[in-house]
Amino acid sequence: MVKDIWNRTSGRRRLLGAMVVLALLSAPIILKDRAHVDFDKVVGLKPLLTEPPHVWWPVFNPGHFVGWPDSQKPKGAVGLKVTVFAENLNHPHWLYTLPNGDVLVAETEKPISALHKPGFFKRLFWYLTQRQHTASADRIILLRDSNHDGLADQKKVFLDNLHSPFGMVLKEGRFYVANSDAIFSYSYKTGEDHLSGVGQKIIDLPAGDVNQHWTRNIILSPDGHYLYVAIGSASNIGEKGMALEQARAAIWEVDLKNNSHRIYAGGMRNPIGMAYEPSSKALWAVVDERNGMGSDMVPDYLTRVDFGDFYGWPQFYWGGYPDRRIKKIYKPAQSTVAWPDYSLGPHVSPLGLVFADTPESGSVRLGTPFTKGAFISEHGSLYRNPWSGYQVVFVPFNNKGEPQDKAVTVLSGFRQGNDVYGTPAGMTGDGRGALLVADDAANRIWRVSKG
Repeated sequence: MVKDIWNRTSGRRRLLGAMVVLALLSAPIILKDRAHVDFDKVVGLKPLLTEPPHVWWPVFNPGHFVGWPDSQKPKGAVGLKVTVFAENLNHPHWLYTLPNGDVLVAETEKPISALHKPGFFKRLFWYLTQRQHTASADRIILLRDSNHDGLADQKKVFLDNLHSPFGMVLKEGRFYVANSDAIFSYSYKTGEDHLSGVGQKIIDLPAGDVNQHWTRNIILSPDGHYLYVAIGSASNIGEKGMALEQARAAIWEVDLKNNSHRIYAGGMRNPIGMAYEPSSKALWAVVDERNGMGSDMVPDYLTRVDFGDFYGWPQFYWGGYPDRRIKKIYKPAQSTVAWPDYSLGPHVSPLGLVFADTPESGSVRLGTPFTKGAFISEHGSLYRNPWSGYQVVFVPFNNKGEPQDKAVTVLSGFRQGNDVYGTPAGMTGDGRGALLVADDAANRIWRVSKG
């Protein structure tokens, strides 16, 4: 199996290099700094931020994917029931519920261009973690629970021949899907289980061979006039050159009348999940922050996003702290950097964001204490020791539409020690009160309901 790591390479130099890397990875004292701050202190409204250490080699603690043992499943909070809604999927990364209750699943992976000729270290990573990295299925699957027993009994290919599809939205008979490089729309009628028409291109999106953050989530504005598009950076901190970051690390606003766009907010390394808070009707997002600054830094976050907000990437983090690795890039004034509203903790990798009891998110109703606030899926850390994330949390909100301390764990058990059973990704409601959670490593969708 090890030969596959450096397939199509030759020479003793690469073999020696591989042996050195493997030896180093087995020496955590050399490679892995360790978190020194209690994790609870870096989560919430006022996280404890520390001076990043000088790390000569990034933390690498991805775990080893083993899949779910027979009869084992994630652990739900007290009063919640966890069951399988669907399985045997192909990297189910994002979910969307249609008004009639049909659930759409984006089976997707990195674009071919981003996977083309993977280098030695990427192959080494795949081998060490035993995670599956295959070409994207490039399709959307429709799941239907026709008898309402909590288990999908119909499975159809809803739309295929896409290009790393992700975000999905329905508006007045038009179904919108965000590929990694463009948004298309298709004619849709209620109850259809397959779309065969030709898609209409709405707008091109930033892509290219350097495309570290390839997901493109979309949501519809409350008035239906705009699409908001989450576009992550091409790199970690602009190390590939800022020319590649043009119009990235931002949320776009696309006018559906004429398909024009503007930058709605920027400076967000990798925004993914977006949703409207029901009390304030404000746009909120979860953002995956930068790596390479040790296990205690930098916190990923949940934040309200208003027009013109700039969150600092790559020059600053968390309201204006300078990233001292950035020396040659123009730095805007620190006073212009927006403060995130809520820290989720470092390296948790937040993906999905769903507010409780909102029709546009499938009307999730799990009862107390999950009646008012945000469900957030944390895909899990690769660059923290000890690991973080690998769970679904709930951040309570007050009547003013503001987050409160502390987050409550909804779903856990995706990782135990070095064994990774699954990774929570996209979420939606099933239209009948339950929360659906895509597990893109285990190729399942979990259903969380009141027990």
